[in-house]
Amino acid sequence: MKFLTDTLAYVRIHPFIWILAVVVIGFGTWFALGRQDGNAETITVTKAPFEAQVSISGKVVPSHDVELGFSQGGRVAHVYVTVGKKVAAGAILAETENGDVHADVLQKQAKLAQLKEGTRSEELAVKETAVKNADATLRTAIEDAYRASDAAVHNTADPLFSNPRTMPVLNFTTTNSQFSIDAIALRSTLDSVLNAWRDDIDADTIDIGMLAIRSQENLIRVNNFLAKCNTALNAALTNSTFTANIITGYIADIATARTSVNTAVSAVTTDTATLLTAEKNLTLARAGSRATDIVVAQADVMSAQAQLAKTHIVAPFSGTVTRLDIEQGEIAQTGTSVVALIGGTFQIEAYVPEVEIAALKQGDTASVYLDAYGKDIPFAATIIAIDPAETVREGISTYKTTLQFIMPDDRIRSGMTANILITTERRESAIVIPLGAVTHRDDKSYVKIKEGKETTEREVTLGAASVGQVEVVSGLNEGDAVVLNP
Repeated sequence: MKFLTDTLAYVRIHPFIWILAVVVIGFGTWFALGRQDGNAETITVTKAPFEAQVSISGKVVPSHDVELGFSQGGRVAHVYVTVGKKVAAGAILAETENGDVHADVLQKQAKLAQLKEGTRSEELAVKETAVKNADATLRTAIEDAYRASDAAVHNTADPLFSNPRTMPVLNFTTTNSQFSIDAIALRSTLDSVLNAWRDDIDADTIDIGMLAIRSQENLIRVNNFLAKCNTALNAALTNSTFTANIITGYIADIATARTSVNTAVSAVTTDTATLLTAEKNLTLARAGSRATDIVVAQADVMSAQAQLAKTHIVAPFSGTVTRLDIEQGEIAQTGTSVVALIGGTFQIEAYVPEVEIAALKQGDTASVYLDAYGKDIPFAATIIAIDPAETVREGISTYKTTLQFIMPDDRIRSGMTANILITTERRESAIVIPLGAVTHRDDKSYVKIKEGKETTEREVTLGAASVGQVEVVSGLNEGDAVVLNP
């Protein structure tokens, strides 16, 4: 009964093909083999090559079909296509006014290129010169600091002492002996300090940074010494072998010397910082751009390009323009479809009924006949997809099946009606009889055999079906006379 139900469903979907196939096969067989005794038309069973085929109908569609519009509204500046024009993937079909956005893209691209290129040789040369100049300025400041310190000790402070270079003793008395002790102690060390400082300045092996640090330390020692001298002098104003005028004069000289040394301290500190900054700038210039800066610049370029892309309608694939509803100067609305594009190779969409879908599989070949060109011009195709879920059409479960034309052909156009003959199996030798010769009862299949004047019924096992034909796997032998109209 199931076979009968399936067959009836097939007839309801393809009545014309069914009737045509039965008539052609029936009359062909009848004329080839002739009529037998009585009214029972028969065929003699023989083995022959057999192709199991399924006949369906469908519609030609493009593999790609898309409606396009602007993602951002604006006045249309250019339309580059017309209906029927073939375009390549990525081609700009139309664009709105975007001069400012385009300029922003160029600016950000230039910045990115600059970061990737790194520091130019001219810029490096400028920064190297800045380091050399800062180095020379610092060395001059250190020289000046040394001379100011040496003059402060030997020219300004030494007149306060007896034997200042060998065994210094203050030439005056103070109200606090500790002040004298501190001044004498510091003076005793300064000749060795100044000599070592001079050696450092004259040496070519000492790094300028280290020389600056040592110079600042030496300036602190000299400044401390001058401060102790000033303290001792102030304590001697009321109790000294020197007159008050002499003490006051020494105090003024020491103050001047301290000012000179403090100026030297400031110059060395400032010039050291300047050199460090110049060296840092040179190091950064030589290192080039940071990876994170390049990433940020790339993101800026991508953002600007995304804004520019909103002003374009771009072909997502190679194809043909089938509709164009926009003109230059119009105001385009966001999200409105204004261009239609089809592309890729042509395909066929067919809806195969449940009774036939089990026989089909991806890769099966087919002959396609387009109504526009008739049954004498076949086009080769192959199944590329079968939907796993059903589509109910006219109350019957069908499965969308997609076939691909094997060769491109300019005669094929979208929307054409296609009659499809799909080959599912091939046999070099098989027993095949017309479907009309088979009856079904209690889920079993039977044929009538004519032996002389007698007609008997025989159970058979059926195999693959084709258009109007079915393979008999068992139950028949070559030479049997099968009744066509049981």
